[in-house]
Amino acid sequence: SKLEDASFTVAEIVLLAVGEMSLFESVAHAFTTMSTGGFGTDAGSLGTFSAYSQWVVIVFMFAAGASFALHYRALRGGLCAYHRSPEFLLYTGITVAAIIVIAGGLLGPGVDVPTAMRDAAFTAVSIITTTGFATADFGSWRPALEIFIVGLMFLGGMAGSTAGGVKT
Repeated sequence: SKLEDASFTVAEIVLLAVGEMSLFESVAHAFTTMSTGGFGTDAGSLGTFSAYSQWVVIVFMFAAGASFALHYRALRGGLCAYHRSPEFLLYTGITVAAIIVIAGGLLGPGVDVPTAMRDAAFTAVSIITTTGFATADFGSWRPALEIFIVGLMFLGGMAGSTAGGVKT
């Protein structure tokens, strides 16, 4: 519903504004996160903002990739609606597996675990939901990771979400 989408957007605006983003940046990023449009206010996308802001956007990109009908059911009947949805469980499983694979491929000399996890989570969720935000230059990653990311581009979010792709 429109109220539900507005609630997600307002919550993200508030959480981003609590961080280092201005009100304008918070509104712009929240609007393009929930629509999975991915337009940013800076040429460096979300890579120029703090880890806090990146984690906030990760959560809301993931939510935007889930079915809004499912969000509505959860709003009316409780969070157990998510656990009862096979599609949501598959969407979550694919996302978690992608994060693990990417983080594993990023770990190495000069890359700490928190940074690898954040970059992996941000990239996986952004690519799966077709949002298009970035925090890292994944074009400079290992070729196997680049191929893996291209594969993720075809998945998309859940049916009934704003994400593109084939859909889970």
